[in-house]
Amino acid sequence: MIRERQPDLNENFFNLVRFGRHNGGLGSSLDFKLLIRVQGETDSPNDDVILEAKEVRDMSGVSCVRRGFGAFSILVSQSNIGRQDPRFLAQVPRDPSEAVDDRPFWVHEWVADYHELTLSDLRSPSDLEGIAYDVGVQLGQGHIRGTAETLHEQLRVEQRRMVDELNREMRRAIDDLSRLVIRSWEHYREE
Repeated sequence: MIRERQPDLNENFFNLVRFGRHNGGLGSSLDFKLLIRVQGETDSPNDDVILEAKEVRDMSGVSCVRRGFGAFSILVSQSNIGRQDPRFLAQVPRDPSEAVDDRPFWVHEWVADYHELTLSDLRSPSDLEGIAYDVGVQLGQGHIRGTAETLHEQLRVEQRRMVDELNREMRRAIDDLSRLVIRSWEHYREE
């Protein structure tokens, strides 16, 4: 599918070099994921590309998340939110032997500067604050993409008004969610 969109990639670009399962990630640590190393433009290992294939998680029990069309909604979200060029972003084609209810997979490039954060990476609360701010900026920018350009300013004004109006409730929800995340992390770490 990627080669159809990028016919300039050579025929051997996606030749498999190596692959294996990995369990990294915070939100996706329990999801089935594979890291796949493909040949790239030449036989040299210096231009190999690392792809991550992820199984689409069942989110039917999460009321605030809408999903549909297999992995397609994830691709749209990744295109909107991520700051990288989604050059190797695609839904993995279904094999005819798969059952109808088998979960689909999607694939994206494992970026060269990716770093799995650990607690020891954070030197102070301000480090975590900076990461949270960056995540918020990416999510905020992503949610308005696709909105008619002429409405962007109106949307920003309305969002600011709503944040001011709901500030106290949002701060209470942030505190509640923070406590829940900490309890969940402690439970996860114990297992």
